[in-house]
Amino acid sequence: METNKENQESFQPAPIQKPIPGIVIFAAILNFFSAAFFMLIIFLCAIVFIFGQAFHWYQFLLDKITMQYPAFNFQFGLSAVLLFFTLTSLAFLLFFIVTGVGLLRGSKFAWYFEVVLSILGLLSFPIGTISGLLILIYFFRPTVRGFFRI
Repeated sequence: METNKENQESFQPAPIQKPIPGIVIFAAILNFFSAAFFMLIIFLCAIVFIFGQAFHWYQFLLDKITMQYPAFNFQFGLSAVLLFFTLTSLAFLLFFIVTGVGLLRGSKFAWYFEVVLSILGLLSFPIGTISGLLILIYFFRPTVRGFFRI
């Protein structure tokens, strides 16, 4: 009989989690779409870099550039540009994934990142302006701030 009583006392119900506000889910989905866009850029750069030699895309591109600017050698430059776009896109891909997951988990850093991204998004008229404005309006509401414990 004592063990049954001890089991009842040691039972702790799971903590109640707050529901994720809809605007947070919307912002997280936008971050994941942005991450997918940068993944596409990485994929395209890899295709040009890897298969460009085999299908002569790389040489075709170099010939077109060299015709415009014959005094320069762009062989190294084109590889450097592709590497730059790939690494930059990888950094943005990771940033948007971390921000999106952080939003869904209610992390404070994700709230700050999203506010900064929304302010920057106001500059991209008209879609970025509308979505950035909506996110900014709703992210400063008490329910959303409470979700992030800010």
